[in-house]
Amino acid sequence: SEMCIRDSYLYYTVGKLGSQQEAYWTARNAFDKLQTMKIPVEWQTAIDIEALKIKAKPFTDKEGISPTCNKCMSTNHFVTYNDDKCTFCGHPFVRSFISFDTLPLVEFAPSKDITHNKAMALIKADHPSKRRVVVQNKNEGWQEEITENQQTMSIAPTGGEVANDLFLQKINESPELSGPENYKPVEVNSRLLESMKFEEVFAEDLTAYCPSYQRQYYKNMVPEIPLTKCEKCSKIFLLDEYEFAFLEKKCCPFCRFKDLSADQLICLLYTSPSPRDLSTSRMPSSA
Repeated sequence: SEMCIRDSYLYYTVGKLGSQQEAYWTARNAFDKLQTMKIPVEWQTAIDIEALKIKAKPFTDKEGISPTCNKCMSTNHFVTYNDDKCTFCGHPFVRSFISFDTLPLVEFAPSKDITHNKAMALIKADHPSKRRVVVQNKNEGWQEEITENQQTMSIAPTGGEVANDLFLQKINESPELSGPENYKPVEVNSRLLESMKFEEVFAEDLTAYCPSYQRQYYKNMVPEIPLTKCEKCSKIFLLDEYEFAFLEKKCCPFCRFKDLSADQLICLLYTSPSPRDLSTSRMPSSA
């Protein structure tokens, strides 16, 4: 017979861990499900006690433990039943393949008339909007705008963050936010691609192994959280996790590809936020 894990084992594990991590909604659903299953007799008393104990707990999971969709900003339950996708808009959760934490990525797709090479060229192109930095102080109601030639300060308009980000505007206008059954990646045109920063875009490209594979594109919605990608397997990781895993294993923690020499490995912590561009150093200027 085919090797497998019984559903009762999985639900019991989810229920126990959910109770320990204060994910009470998740634990309650797991124990309720167990009540409808045929389970080992020796488990029955323990499950009945846990099911009674969980009824005295809140009806929600602990704040901060539930994943938030970076596209529609909706909070999902800790355990989803639709292939690890947002319950509200259908956007897939992209996870770091070390800690499996949710990454702040939103999937997009270039317009049908834009090839992959053209899309990457537009993203890499030097565009004035990429040299523009806007710093907002929402508490005091002002914003500072920094460009190559000038630095200005003004009263911050309501919704200024959205007004300064064409991609956010496109997300808010997308009709696919209507429900998970209508999910499609955000379609972007040349103007939107030009406005994106290369270090904030990640392309999952496995066409070298399967020419018919559909490329997937993601944008980092929280640039303050640095991410990196293995160029061999295209898996995306939190930068700090990847660096420590690489220093320990001396290879990609997912595909085991060794893409750096020993000398480069020692200097990995001082390179730029993305190993795709090792020309910019984070080492102090006095070094």
